[in-house]
Amino acid sequence: MRGLTVGLLAFIAAFIGVFLAAGEFVYDYNISVHRFPIIIGLATIALAAFAVVRTLARPAPKDDGGENAPAWPRGTTGALLWLASALPMVIFLGYLVGPALYLLIYLRLHGEKWLTAILFAAGCAAFIYLGFHELLAVRVPLYPFWWPE
Repeated sequence: MRGLTVGLLAFIAAFIGVFLAAGEFVYDYNISVHRFPIIIGLATIALAAFAVVRTLARPAPKDDGGENAPAWPRGTTGALLWLASALPMVIFLGYLVGPALYLLIYLRLHGEKWLTAILFAAGCAAFIYLGFHELLAVRVPLYPFWWPE
């Protein structure tokens, strides 16, 4: 279980690091726009590193011959794949369609009704457009990278 905990924390830190690097090097955000995500992202990475150190500093559980060894928790692989699929959805579909479609698919596959899933996806797209693009004037790439401008 220790390996799973360390792996998950490392994955989360790397995931956040990729998004921060994309904002800095790919999208070339102005520092005034990128300052808050950098602070929160680096703080989260630091807390994840601290949690890894604490996990590794604890003594390992006693080996009982594998009888009570924890199995890979059910659903962990799926959760990691869902988390990892968010970045390609945003890159290939843009910040407007990517998160909305991601939310629509996730909600439908987890048993929500079509109407609920569509309303939440539309709300997500509206929140991104109105909240970031209009209200905060953060010019996130709303369209996919391959979309002609």
